[in-house]
Amino acid sequence: MNRPNRNDSLSVQTLEQAVPHDHLCLIYETPQEQLAAAISFIRIGLERGERCIYILDENVPETVTGAMRREGIDVDAAIQSGALILSNKEESYLKKGYFDPDEMIAFLEEAIRDAEKAGFSALRATGEMTWALGGEAGTERLIEYEAKLNRFFPKNNLVGICQYNRKRFRPELLIDVIRTHPKVISGGLVCQNLHYVPPAESSGESGPSQQVERLLADIVDREKREIALRESNAALASKSLLLERETAEHRRADEQLDLYRRIVASANDAIGIIDPTGIYLQQNESHRRLIGYSDEALQGKTPAIHLGGEVFGRIAEGLAKNGSYRGEHVSRTRSGEEVDIELSAFTMRNAAGEIVCHVGIKRDVTRRKEAEKALRLSEERYERAAVAGQVGVWDWDIATNALYLSPNLKALLGYADRELANDLDAWCRLVHPDDKERVIAATRAHLQNVTPVYEVELRRRHRDGSYRWFLTRGTALRRADGTPYRLTGSDTDITERKRSEAALQRAHMELAIKMEQLQRQLGISHLLHQLSGRFTLGEGGDLFLSEVVKRVAELTKATRCGISLVDPDQKMIRPHTFYGFDEKTIQGIELPVVVDETDPVYRLLYRGETLMLHPILSDPGMERYRPLVKRLGVESILAIPLQVRGVPLGALYICDKERQTPFTLEDTQLMQTIANQIALAIANQQYAENLEKINQELQRKKIEAEEASRLKSHFLSNVSHELRTPLNAIFGYTHLLMNEAYGAVGEEQKTPLDGIRRNATDLSRLINDVLDLAKIEAGKMSIHLSEVDLGALIEEAIVGIRPLSEKKGLPIRAIVAPDLPSIESDPGKIKQILVNLLSNAVKFTSEGEITLHARRQTARHGVELVVQDTGIGIRSEDLPRIFEAFDQIDGGDTREFGGVGLGLTIVKELLHFLAGEIRVESEYGKGSVFTVLLPIRSQPEKGFLRDS
Repeated sequence: MNRPNRNDSLSVQTLEQAVPHDHLCLIYETPQEQLAAAISFIRIGLERGERCIYILDENVPETVTGAMRREGIDVDAAIQSGALILSNKEESYLKKGYFDPDEMIAFLEEAIRDAEKAGFSALRATGEMTWALGGEAGTERLIEYEAKLNRFFPKNNLVGICQYNRKRFRPELLIDVIRTHPKVISGGLVCQNLHYVPPAESSGESGPSQQVERLLADIVDREKREIALRESNAALASKSLLLERETAEHRRADEQLDLYRRIVASANDAIGIIDPTGIYLQQNESHRRLIGYSDEALQGKTPAIHLGGEVFGRIAEGLAKNGSYRGEHVSRTRSGEEVDIELSAFTMRNAAGEIVCHVGIKRDVTRRKEAEKALRLSEERYERAAVAGQVGVWDWDIATNALYLSPNLKALLGYADRELANDLDAWCRLVHPDDKERVIAATRAHLQNVTPVYEVELRRRHRDGSYRWFLTRGTALRRADGTPYRLTGSDTDITERKRSEAALQRAHMELAIKMEQLQRQLGISHLLHQLSGRFTLGEGGDLFLSEVVKRVAELTKATRCGISLVDPDQKMIRPHTFYGFDEKTIQGIELPVVVDETDPVYRLLYRGETLMLHPILSDPGMERYRPLVKRLGVESILAIPLQVRGVPLGALYICDKERQTPFTLEDTQLMQTIANQIALAIANQQYAENLEKINQELQRKKIEAEEASRLKSHFLSNVSHELRTPLNAIFGYTHLLMNEAYGAVGEEQKTPLDGIRRNATDLSRLINDVLDLAKIEAGKMSIHLSEVDLGALIEEAIVGIRPLSEKKGLPIRAIVAPDLPSIESDPGKIKQILVNLLSNAVKFTSEGEITLHARRQTARHGVELVVQDTGIGIRSEDLPRIFEAFDQIDGGDTREFGGVGLGLTIVKELLHFLAGEIRVESEYGKGSVFTVLLPIRSQPEKGFLRDS
């Protein structure tokens, strides 16, 4: 390979010089290197009126078009005119998912035809190749592809540059790629590839062993021709010298000598002639180019000037001893470059046997040495790869049935080389019986040219009796008519890969099962979440249940699912919601409830038992349902009762027509959970419907009660008016009579008149109490808030009650705390409360005294008014009802003490609306204590009319 020029402009110059039929190679490491060359290549083509195709791989279209625009290319116009086409690897060289040379050649042929039809001068194509990290299907055919391109380019109007990412391809593959290109660009380097293999030589057998054999045969053949040529050239040179000395005077001899000189001068081999002392006499042009010395520079010099003294000494010693010498050495040019040469030297003598000169024929074998080195490296790598990669080679001569098995292949099966014969029948017997038909089919398909490559995975019996998995790949060598005569290939031990694949497959299956379980659990969770969110079925309940039964069928993999409900009278069961059943089939089904412990349906509904039958008629108790089972066309059933607090609502069931196995416990648990939720939702729905009915009835009764209250108020108003009118007349006339307005009144008359007045007063108070209670109940009692002086108010209440207490000889004592605050409340209502409590105390006390305490209640932010008497007290069982309206402690007490039981009721209601409270403590026979708590600031309860 010539020394590369490191001027970056050389790559551009090389691209400028590229014309149709040229096949270039770009090796790059960075996108910058790649795009600098590839985009310039496209720009030049567009300027020359060529159609340009750019095949994308690693780069995205935006990256490439951006680089083109920076290069000055009008990308949009070029694409619109058809001058520029952006393609990708899937549309070109990876159409089948792997690299196929023939597919790519066909792609280029079609593109060339399209370009010519469109009127373009040529097709210019470049493609990124970054995909082959090793091991991909089709990678091994890259070299075949490049060799085919070398035959394709000279015949087609195409100029191309193949792009290879150096980091993505194996070094040995890149070396082979480079050899198939006459010129290689790498960064700023442009290399003329002296190892380029022309198309005529690259065609033919493509297997690795055939390439090695062809290369060795070529080297041997060339060496033979070179030796013959060197010997011929040497003989001619010798004769030329003899004729020059002996027949110098003859013109014919001169012409012949001149001819010999021209032959020597024009010979491809470097020829140098030295005298018997070793001094250079003559060299041809090839010799000058080889060592870099001119004729003048060699005057008086020996070959030691470029071979070194030690090497030249050995050569001289061989010539002196044998008259000839052959060897390979390193020659140093005048510029200092080292060149591998092959030297063939011999001694020329005259007729007298005297040494006339020594002739040395040198050949530059640098390329051959590099090829041999590369070959050795390749062989070493192949051998290491074969051992490390568990690979063995085989070769089958189809005509003779002769078979070659490499030692490494035998070792993969546990055999030494001589322990396993190279016998086709013995080799075939090692194939697993289950794989033989597949192997025969694959072999036949390839030999019949149906498949481009022979490839099959099979098992072979190891020496230890186990079976090992192998990937067999091979290619048939064919005659001109396509008839195969040899099949050569390799076997790769893929046992570990198969184990890994099996383990991976098991893992995938386990994962799939877990994913299915997870999806099922998610479906269950989602369904339960939907159900739990349905406290009642509510609006759209039937549609919701339809979705539920469908999801239950899907989760349990049942073909049918349904919900049947029991009538409210518990006499009939009817289908409510169903999935998977034909509507005509299920419509009109009614099952009467059979009260029979042997009946499975009865036990399901009323005993809460799960019904799981496979087949359905396996239970004798199902015999009465045979017509229904036949009508529905089912053979298996799993039914769960719908119950709430033991009340049967119906059943949730799943059925199948053709089920291989019974339903599982997991299905039962799922159904039970869903049934519980459905039952709760149905029960709540029924409860909600009943509650709605009750609310409607209550609303109706409320309206009736409000109307009755209105009528009552109207009645009381009328009655009070009708009663007050004569009562006022009684009060008036009684007062006039007692004041003797109509004459003197005797003592015997005063007593009846006083009774009339007292009874009229009681009747008036009773009327007022009834009217007050009616106002409270109607919410028409008004509150008049003002600042209340409790001390003065207490005194007023006592003054009003004192006439009654004095008649019974009962003192009333008021104890008012000095720090008693004034409060904001309704003084009239508070006075009414005190009067009622004091009058009750007087009424139920025969002897002793009545005490009224008034004090601050700091803890409750209010005041306490406590009325204590020494009367008859209240029984403990009567305490809970003393504040109820018209409720008297007992008939006897009521007749003795009078009243109708409204006083305490009114007190409690008034306190409620004044935001106060009352409590009572009493011991029967010893008296009672009533405690009233009033807030400092009253906030009247709703229902009272507040007047400020």
